[in-house]
Amino acid sequence: MFSQSIWKCFGFPIAMMIFTANSFSQTSYSPIELHKKYNQTSLPVAIYKNIKREDFKKLIIAAFETSNFSFVSTTETPDQNTLYKFSYANSLDAKSPGISLFVRTNETIDGQKRCANCFLRLPNLIDDPTLKNLPWMTQYEISSGFYPAIDKAYSTIQNNGQQYMDQKFGFDYRKQWDGERNFEKYGNSFIGISLSDLKRDVVQTYTEAGFLLVQDRNMDASTSDLIFSFPIEIDGKEGVGYRVRFFNQLDGNGFCNPCEVAEIYDPHQKLPAAGISGMSSRLTLESRFITGRTRAFEQLKNTTTRYLRPRTSFTIPPKPAPLGSPRVLAPMVVT
Repeated sequence: MFSQSIWKCFGFPIAMMIFTANSFSQTSYSPIELHKKYNQTSLPVAIYKNIKREDFKKLIIAAFETSNFSFVSTTETPDQNTLYKFSYANSLDAKSPGISLFVRTNETIDGQKRCANCFLRLPNLIDDPTLKNLPWMTQYEISSGFYPAIDKAYSTIQNNGQQYMDQKFGFDYRKQWDGERNFEKYGNSFIGISLSDLKRDVVQTYTEAGFLLVQDRNMDASTSDLIFSFPIEIDGKEGVGYRVRFFNQLDGNGFCNPCEVAEIYDPHQKLPAAGISGMSSRLTLESRFITGRTRAFEQLKNTTTRYLRPRTSFTIPPKPAPLGSPRVLAPMVVT
């Protein structure tokens, strides 16, 4: 069975992939989901009947051509698969002038050369190594055109093929473009600010909100952590572990292009035993932590919004589980 996946997207994010180094940093990290992955399923997008085989082909080809794809070829396989190859023009990088895309169908044809059952499948993006090496901002730009074009093509197929579509089965296609996204679901991506200034703003907002800076740790050339501690006892030394992670790509002038910022901490982390003298502080820990975290995010939003990557908005993660709460384990399956 041909893979039912589009091999997040230029950078978004639907399962995430790790990619090779870009021209700005020697690392395998990429903040955007270059390749989307669909859940594997044996079900097609739609089923067509009583349409001439040539008209079925024309339906698919015309839909993609109206969405700025160029038709390249069709290939018949022994197991009754037909692979339609299309190319999407990429004017943003000469090394990848065309992005190849396959659309698969399974066709059972009757004696009149009509579809007894013709199954339309999900698309598959060819794994082009040159796409992985493009600067992140270029990948964002490409995906903002590429994925809406795929959605438009499938919408056209749905509208123009209604007469021959199995209405009971319907048209089971989930749109792939839902706006710009960052690598981390609740991360924020910035441009036009230096990494040092961005870190300074983060440190200032968190320390003013009651967090203590412990360390600025570089993970590799494009990944680093600001490690904080939130005091468990008021004026105490022991604290809740909390990190703000930075994924950065810099332009030729050393400015973020982009830098993504995301919080990383475990709400289920084990807390030290509370002594009698520290009991009152422990009882207020959760409320103090949530208040401080909320204050930090709100202040960071006010400080950095003007640097947000185009087409994105500032996101604040939802409130997690209470600090120190038991971790809920998945039930064990006995076979």
